Amino acid sequence: MKTLRNILAIISLALLVTACGASRSTQKKKEAETARAYAATQRLSESYAALTGPYRDWQSLEVPVKVNIASPMSFSCSARMQMIRGKWLGISVRMLGFEVAYLTADNDSVHAYVKVQKRYVSESIAGLFASSGYNLSNVQDMLLGRLFVPGGSTATASDAARFTIEKADDLMLLFPADTTVAGEIGFAASLASNRLITTTCQAGAHQGALIYTPATADTPAGPVARQTQLNATLGGSLDATLEYDLTGARWNHTVTPRVWKVPSGARRIKVSSDLLKSLVGL
Repeated sequence: MKTLRNILAIISLALLVTACGASRSTQKKKEAETARAYAATQRLSESYAALTGPYRDWQSLEVPVKVNIASPMSFSCSARMQMIRGKWLGISVRMLGFEVAYLTADNDSVHAYVKVQKRYVSESIAGLFASSGYNLSNVQDMLLGRLFVPGGSTATASDAARFTIEKADDLMLLFPADTTVAGEIGFAASLASNRLITTTCQAGAHQGALIYTPATADTPAGPVARQTQLNATLGGSLDATLEYDLTGARWNHTVTPRVWKVPSGARRIKVSSDLLKSLVGL
């Protein structure tokens, strides 16, 4: 856990320092001074409350997404993401107005299918996360850039006792009190903005992810990431950015979950970069 603390602090501070670009060094200096003054006068418990207080309940979301993949190849596409909170997640990838691939996930399984290549992935949630305790609600919070309780839901003000909270320069570091070795996770939030900026997690011996949310927007659900950057190792290396068009988002309307059925003539592949390489071959 000490190693995770050090890694999280180093990465988060680096991202915090470089986020605005070299041309805004004066502004960064003022923000850093403001953060130090803020941290000196406000207790971490109050910072935690300021982080989680704006979160609001939500039932469903549908939002346009631009997907930019840097590894294992360079690739961009448009998509539409749908969520039913804690129950279902769906992503439809489109090119020239036609659906070319899609992903669905519920609390039992994750499925993905590339239509032209006729290849699909089908895995259990427990298998994908190596029995680390993460659930679908946690995945949704990761994508939306929100603090969460592993195995539970979005963190609330009353969940403060479920985290170990520390200060590292201009950051508030949060570690779930009941995190297991198999599912270590840590969060970093800016003390200046009271917004989550980094989530670092390890699910099993060879599956890890760094999720960076550089900016948030106010929505009917409270603060939500405008963009999520993902570095992950899930059977293969993945470096991707999801840009959400929150102006085109629809909250709390009826979303009908897509029912998964193994496509006729499709070949199953393992969770790895193979599925992404299939997309590039379209």
